[in-house]
Amino acid sequence: MNTAETEKDTELYDKIETYFENQLERTNFWLSFAEAKNGAIIAINVALIAVLITIFDKAPIFCVIAISCFLASCTLGLISFIPNTKSRPDVNTMASGEELNLLFYGDVASIETTERYIELSINRYFFGKGMTLVNKLVYDLASEVLINSRITIKKYNWFKNAVKVDFMALVLTIIFLCVA
Repeated sequence: MNTAETEKDTELYDKIETYFENQLERTNFWLSFAEAKNGAIIAINVALIAVLITIFDKAPIFCVIAISCFLASCTLGLISFIPNTKSRPDVNTMASGEELNLLFYGDVASIETTERYIELSINRYFFGKGMTLVNKLVYDLASEVLINSRITIKKYNWFKNAVKVDFMALVLTIIFLCVA
């Protein structure tokens, strides 16, 4: 291998490494956002529970039901904070590589293995060149992107479920206020 080829390989390796570093940064942003949303829903629920406690003597049965709903929502939000300490992603079922957006955590989360994620990314963004340049750092970055993408999906799902329970509690509150 001559010097020009070695420089091209080094340049390509740097681009591949930078791509996966940027992907990890992007995924971590969405993960932080999901955690913030779950924290916010817990705070809102606690405030609503406090309000319901102040009117408990006026409608104890309603308050017990509504407080139970808000506590259930808090529980769903709290479940999202259970840490995932696995160093390797679980195996997932995957859609076809052509229809995936490899920059979107939701699509990345559906990729079955780290190796497949690296392969799809290199084929799409680096024209299939550079598979031989994938080292342990790139593999670990890609693995972390895959793990964090799946964690982000779970956190958003817990958030969606908590919001559904909150809507149910709010509807009950509105009904109570109309009836009372």
